[in-house]
Amino acid sequence: MKTSSKVIEQAAYDVVRTHHLTKIHGRPTRATLINMIDEISTKLVEIDISDTYGDKTVDDAMNNFGCLAGIMSEDEYLQRTTLDWEEPTEPDYYDVNITDAMPRHVRKRMEEIHDQKITDYWTYTGTMRGLAVNIREALQEQYYKKLKHSLTSYNAVTPRELIEHVGEEWAKMDTKSKRELRKDYYKPWNVGDGVLLSEFTQALVDKRTKLQFHGITINDDELNEHFVAEMYASNKFTAEDMKAWEEKDEADKDDWDIIVEYFNDKMTATDTYLNNAGGANKSQFDRAANLSEDALADIGDDLREFILTLQQSNISNSTTSTTVTDTTANVKDTKYDAMTERMAAMEKMMKEMMVQLGAKDKATSNTTDDGKNGNKIKTFKYPRNMGGYCNSCGFHPVGPKHDSSTCTRKKEGHVDTATWTNRGANGSMEWPVAAKVKPSQQEHASYKGKSAPTN
Repeated sequence: MKTSSKVIEQAAYDVVRTHHLTKIHGRPTRATLINMIDEISTKLVEIDISDTYGDKTVDDAMNNFGCLAGIMSEDEYLQRTTLDWEEPTEPDYYDVNITDAMPRHVRKRMEEIHDQKITDYWTYTGTMRGLAVNIREALQEQYYKKLKHSLTSYNAVTPRELIEHVGEEWAKMDTKSKRELRKDYYKPWNVGDGVLLSEFTQALVDKRTKLQFHGITINDDELNEHFVAEMYASNKFTAEDMKAWEEKDEADKDDWDIIVEYFNDKMTATDTYLNNAGGANKSQFDRAANLSEDALADIGDDLREFILTLQQSNISNSTTSTTVTDTTANVKDTKYDAMTERMAAMEKMMKEMMVQLGAKDKATSNTTDDGKNGNKIKTFKYPRNMGGYCNSCGFHPVGPKHDSSTCTRKKEGHVDTATWTNRGANGSMEWPVAAKVKPSQQEHASYKGKSAPTN
């Protein structure tokens, strides 16, 4: 390495060494390792080497990822940036393509380009050397000691090698780690802390991709359910907004791009209206004051139906991305626990709305127009397990996979093995009225013209 190269490399090393990483006390976990990688990433993207490696560090949208590739595998880097990366090689001290026969201005330009190649290469090299020291300082030596060479110590150990070693040897992705990371993924949208909807949306997409490289898959249904649940819980949309959403075609409600576009558009329209009305801080409860009792009760019904369907869907889908070994843990703890807080928040919102306007809870009083009280029930919007049976909920229970074994609202004495023809001594005989069944499901052979069996 020539003198100028040494200066460049040392300068980059010194800059990185001023940014110490948060220490991990004791044995690292997968969660603490991921936090370290995130902390490192925010610094690496600020170190620009694009003059030489622009095709490997700058994407089509002009996002500059700096030296981020230094801590990722080539596959992960490609997936997260759409860019290919190859570890740079040291350029020659002088560009051999430059000749005395060249015009002076051409030769000068080629020399400048080559000097920049030298600067960018040694900037990258110094950054990686300093980062490796930072990582070792953040960890206790026992967790990377196997990488020590008898002669060169840790001088040749790269940041990527350190991260991979810790991940494979000490911070393995076990069942507990999966549960913790999935629970962290399903954090609520912190509207009160000023987190923008666009920021929340992008974070879900980025974290989903990141978790994929740590052995955790968040499937499309899980992503969509979590996002829509947070839209309900955010208190940022009117009842009309949410009803309009639920009335959309099922195909639209399963399309991530359509989901995001809908709620972003509604968010923009709501903010514009509130600003024009004299304040963007009015809550959903303030606007609800203009609703009738029946309209407010309908909101409560919609929320209950949504909660029930979402809980059931979570249980039925929870095994998609887990191994057979940790299926039970994920069903009972991961997906369900991750959504419990949001479900409670929506229930609370519904109750507060009822109390605020003194509306009666019509969840139990609304019936079809059968002459008993003259009230009518709106058509039930959520899918049922047509032909299915639940010991606690009865025939054709709410939820595509709902049966006795998957029920999330089991009553005392519930029998998991109960079926349509073997209901048990106290099995529910509840049979849904037509107004509580989606029109598209009312033609089902086990429902149309039928009633609850008597034997």
